Amino acid sequence: MMMEQNNRIMEVSFSPEELALCLGLINRFDLGEGILDQVYHQPDQDQVRIILTGAGHSLIARGLGKQRENGTLILAPAVEEMIFPLAKFDQLFQIQIVEPDRQINALVHVIKKRSFCVHLIKPDGSHYLEYGVIDQLGNYLVSIFPGFGAKPGNSSVVGRIQLEKLNKLLLAFRQSSLSDDWFLDLGWEREIAQRLKQDWIEQKYRATLLRLDNSSESSVKDIQSKTGRTLLLLQTVQWSWLFDFPTNSPQAEAQVSIVSPTEFQQVISDWIN
Repeated sequence: MMMEQNNRIMEVSFSPEELALCLGLINRFDLGEGILDQVYHQPDQDQVRIILTGAGHSLIARGLGKQRENGTLILAPAVEEMIFPLAKFDQLFQIQIVEPDRQINALVHVIKKRSFCVHLIKPDGSHYLEYGVIDQLGNYLVSIFPGFGAKPGNSSVVGRIQLEKLNKLLLAFRQSSLSDDWFLDLGWEREIAQRLKQDWIEQKYRATLLRLDNSSESSVKDIQSKTGRTLLLLQTVQWSWLFDFPTNSPQAEAQVSIVSPTEFQQVISDWIN
């Protein structure tokens, strides 16, 4: 495990039991209990003790922790640094990527001026974490959308759309009920509207990037009420569409653009800062 290097993104997969134990070892027992409850549905104390004992042995065997002389477990320093943003963060971003054969949901926990940790749960139930120093965050986010950005010179602002109307487009797409009238009602140039319809049908992937303006101290209610700038990306064979909403309110209106790689990198930089 090459976690001592500062110039690269560090990656580790944990079982639910391992991550629950790690969080307990940095005094976030509540988060660890939440993970175990999702798997074991309110296990009793004896079950928890057996589960965490096994997780401890696994962490030691993998080199992610070690046992003190008194028998207690401590995490490897790099592992503790990696998971700390899950317990104490200043910013939270949510990313959803939808491809024809899979969907990815991830949370990005950020400690300002320090580090970030990306957390997603894989189909097999394992928890996959990626960690980096804060200066890497912009380039990291750009890298997870390979090829996004039209060729330089083809970028342009093409129109505006309300989030409520875009959500109706998503619903119609899932129900296979898109029509020419729907796109022409946008009030855009006919050629651009037709291009969007064709690209929506032939999309390689789409992604939603949601900025949640809250911290680890926020309540669930606060998280729901402090939603900031929201981006929707639509990648096709030829074009990269960016829908840039100031909030996720249904009445929020986005500027819709076909963007270049450089413009996309600037948008991401502005979005996270």
